[in-house]
Amino acid sequence: MGLADDLLAPAQPHGGKCSLRMLLARLADEDEDGRDALAAVLAMPMEQMPSTVISRRLTASGYHISAFSVQRHRRGECKCP
Repeated sequence: MGLADDLLAPAQPHGGKCSLRMLLARLADEDEDGRDALAAVLAMPMEQMPSTVISRRLTASGYHISAFSVQRHRRGECKCP
């Protein structure tokens, strides 16, 4: 495979499972209101609710998820189907 093939190949999501998807599934069992609130802030425009703010609030609540993971999930660049 040459450079052109490498550059033109479809992008593949990196890393393991999406940490936000796993958290949302966990919250579905433990805290439905929390899951609904997280889904709502993830759906907000990034200008209104930055990924860094979501990450800080999750971390303060005991869920250590990086701003990069939040941003990747919101852009659809994670491993979620």
